[in-house]
Amino acid sequence: MKDLFCIILAGGIGSRFFPLSNEKEPKQFLDFFNEKESLIQKTFNRISKFINKKNIYILTNKKYSKLTAQHLKGIPKNNILCEPIQKNTAASIAWGSFTIHKKNQKAKIIVCPSDHLITDHEKFKSISLKGFDYLKKKEEIITIGIKPKNAHTGYGYIKTSASKNNQITTVKAFKEKPNKRTAEKFLKSKNYLWNSGIFIFSSKHIIEEYKLHQNKTYLSFKRILSKEKLDIKKCFSNIENISFDYAILEKTNKISVLRTNIAWNDLGSYSSLFKEMKKSKFNNALNLKEKKLINSKNNLIILPEGKKIILKGINDYIIVEKDSILLIYPKSKDQEIGKL
Repeated sequence: MKDLFCIILAGGIGSRFFPLSNEKEPKQFLDFFNEKESLIQKTFNRISKFINKKNIYILTNKKYSKLTAQHLKGIPKNNILCEPIQKNTAASIAWGSFTIHKKNQKAKIIVCPSDHLITDHEKFKSISLKGFDYLKKKEEIITIGIKPKNAHTGYGYIKTSASKNNQITTVKAFKEKPNKRTAEKFLKSKNYLWNSGIFIFSSKHIIEEYKLHQNKTYLSFKRILSKEKLDIKKCFSNIENISFDYAILEKTNKISVLRTNIAWNDLGSYSSLFKEMKKSKFNNALNLKEKKLINSKNNLIILPEGKKIILKGINDYIIVEKDSILLIYPKSKDQEIGKL
C-alpha cells in the first residue's frame, strides 16, 4: 500500500453552478447536501480508505490554498500543490506525477476530480485496487468507464470493444459530449461507457507518455527529479494549455478501460445535482424548511438559511440565491448557466 498514491484535481471554478459556485468559493468547497462535508472532503475521505493520507496530493489554484488547507486538515502542507496559472489538467497531472515519482519511483497513481459524487466507497475501493493490480501485468493507463444509465449529453464517452463482464478492455476511441440522437445510439450499442475522468497509471509510465506526447511539459517538470531549482510560475508560463484527455489519452496506444456500473455523478450541472437531492411529494428538491409550493413541481430550490419561499404554477425551474444574486432559470437549459 505504500506505493499507492492519489492526485485530486481541485482547481476548477464550477461555473455551471453559478451563483452558488464562484471564483472565491468554487463548487468543490461547497456542502450541497447539508451533510457538514464539502465535495472535496467527500473525495478525500473516500480515497483515504485505501491510500495513506500522506500519499494524497491536491492540485489546485493558488487562490484556493487556504480553502484547501481548511477543508483537508489531515493532509501535509507540502501535499497541496498550488498552480500559479490555470493551464488545464495536463499540467496539473504532470506536476503531481513528477512530484510523486521523486518521492517513490515505484508509485502507482489514481487521479480523481474533487467534485464527483460516489457514495459506494467499498465498491470504489475494489475498482481502484483492481486497476492498480492490473498495472503489475501491463504498463498502461487505465481509465474508469461507467456503464451508461441513460443517453446523457453532458458526459464524454469511451468507445470500447464488446464485453459482457466488468473487466478491463480495449479503448477504441474517446467521444466528446454528444447530442441527444448520438447519445441514444451510444446507449443502444452497449459498446460505449461514460468517461468518468478517473485514471490509474504508474508514475514511471506516465512520465514516459509526457516525454513522447507532451515533450515541452516533460522538459519543464523533469527538473523536479533533479536538484535543479524549479520556478513553478515560469514552468507553467512555458507549457501548453491543454487537457489530459487531448494531451495524452487520445494519443497513447497504451490505454485500456475498466468497465464498471458503480453509481457515479460528476455533479457538472444543476440537473445532475437535482438527481441526487431528496425530493418532496411533487418532485421538488429544496434546502428549506419554510416553504409553500402550490401547483409547482420538479423544481430545484437552494436559498440562504432563514429564507422562505412561496411558489405557484412554477415547474422545472432552478431557483438559487447566494449573496446578492438570485438565479431563476429553466432546468432544461442549465448547461447555459456557465456562460452567463
